[in-house]
Amino acid sequence: MASVFPVIGAWWGGNGARVGDGRLIRKGSSSTPFESNAYPVLNRKWTVEITYTADQDTQLAMRANWFDEGKKSTGKQDFITTWNIRGGVNAALKFDFELSVNAYPLWTPSIAVPSTANDITIHNLNIYETPKPGLQVHLASGSGSEANGFGTFRFVSSTTEVGDLLVVFYASQFGNTKARPPSGWDFQYTPDAGGRSGYVAVKRCTADDIGATFKFNSDDTTNARENFVVFSIGGVSNYKIHQWQPGIPALKSDKKNLVAVQYHAVASRDEPVWYPPGTDPIARGGKRNRGTSWSMTIGAVANSVTESYGARAYAWLELEETNPAPPEINIPGVAIHDIGSSNPVYVYHNGELSPASMRAVPRGYRDIFTMIDTHGFLIAHRGGSVSWPEASIRAYTNAVMFGAGALEVSCQKTKDGVWFLNHDRTLQRVDKTAPDTPVTEMTWADIQKYHTIGEPFMTVEEYFAAYGSSHITVLDPKYSAAEWQDLKKFFPTDAHGRIIWKFSIDAGWLANQWKADGWKCWGYSYPDQVTDGRINEWHKPWDYIGMSFDASDEVWNRTTGLGKPVWGHICPTRDAYDQAMAKGAIGCMVSGVANIYSESLV
Repeated sequence: MASVFPVIGAWWGGNGARVGDGRLIRKGSSSTPFESNAYPVLNRKWTVEITYTADQDTQLAMRANWFDEGKKSTGKQDFITTWNIRGGVNAALKFDFELSVNAYPLWTPSIAVPSTANDITIHNLNIYETPKPGLQVHLASGSGSEANGFGTFRFVSSTTEVGDLLVVFYASQFGNTKARPPSGWDFQYTPDAGGRSGYVAVKRCTADDIGATFKFNSDDTTNARENFVVFSIGGVSNYKIHQWQPGIPALKSDKKNLVAVQYHAVASRDEPVWYPPGTDPIARGGKRNRGTSWSMTIGAVANSVTESYGARAYAWLELEETNPAPPEINIPGVAIHDIGSSNPVYVYHNGELSPASMRAVPRGYRDIFTMIDTHGFLIAHRGGSVSWPEASIRAYTNAVMFGAGALEVSCQKTKDGVWFLNHDRTLQRVDKTAPDTPVTEMTWADIQKYHTIGEPFMTVEEYFAAYGSSHITVLDPKYSAAEWQDLKKFFPTDAHGRIIWKFSIDAGWLANQWKADGWKCWGYSYPDQVTDGRINEWHKPWDYIGMSFDASDEVWNRTTGLGKPVWGHICPTRDAYDQAMAKGAIGCMVSGVANIYSESLV
């Protein structure tokens, strides 16, 4: 698809050169469209396609720059991703991403080559809104009789978008209903479908339609029970109306079919089910009545219709998708499938599906709310600081493979502005050869001379690139807490649903800042803060609070009595974990991950 931004050769660039429509970007340089090219964020889901040539392996980082409605820069920027680029000639890269949620209406991309990487020539760079796969079906329903009046129906912007296909199936108990759609709709009217009647009406949604009201019934009164169902559907390139008819429709299997069925039945009959199991969503106009006969219209996207009692007429639309979802094709090779197995990796060969001799890297909790709702959730403290060298790539990788759904990260900022993973004020606990110097007074080059229990130190950017979008992160900014805003540049696009800030429970000033910025936060506490009553005020700004696993039952009872979800900390063994859970924890911060999950997934 065509890019919404100009060719990259026309972008601003430093320390490089234009190459036709492309641009040479040297290491340590970046390229950015001019402010006049700032573009609406739209649905925030975007795709980038890059064609490049690189003599050596390199890296390419992408960020989003934010603008107000007048295309004036806000000075704000968010990190999107860093690609590891293989060397090659006219090689290609395609990537989907989601812009972070904020109040800024316009944006431009920036791409940069880190100073530690190598030059790259970008021949083409196309950035466009990601097409939505398949149909996006929204619905609403209305019911009543013309005798008492339907009134009007309103399409609301939260469920309907400009360009959606608006569809109305109108049904009447008797023939020759006077009802017609408003002007401007494409419709077919059926005066007699086995003694019933109605119309099917379609139009493309415009900006004026969103929030507007429509009248679908007639001004003339009638004794007939009449009702309708309404759909708005995105992702439709074309359609064909099949008006009301008395017989079961012959649906085309190669089309998406939007079907509606008229029912008129006696009180003793239940609501019918004509659609296949698992069909969703389903629209209903009218309702089953246990006191008298009733009429109902039921609509859904389905490719089959089951005959059921009371069905009097059928109507449907054949829909062509703008961007069909790709079908699942079983071909020889390896694929990951969610089929209810602990090992979802399977091999297709000669038409047979068999388990592979490996396992998929597991994803963590889908979002914060999923984690909190998972009784006994586990957060890997510094990646599992008892099980593996803390705060290292090795630790986090092992924690993930052992099944940890959330990861705790302690980090600080070096003197030259590099955020990296480390807990203490100095490095001496994890490397005896390190100086007694606060890490905030050391450069990143200084830090890299040492190790965390034998393993290389990990940057915050490296951590989020690896696990920021797949696992929940509990983030503690330690001795650089006052600069916490600077960490947001590394966050994934759905960060507010994936990151929980962490600090000592007495730091209410931090919790208040985080809450004001829309974040969830956890304050850890200790028994003495409960027994002397300090926690009674200190807990108030925090969403979740922590208590030592080995605190007394009395302390735990007073902590849980504050009305906040409580996590146990920091559990080195299975026994410690079990203690915390028995005392009222909803989940635990765990240092001995390998002691809780006794077997790795690989």
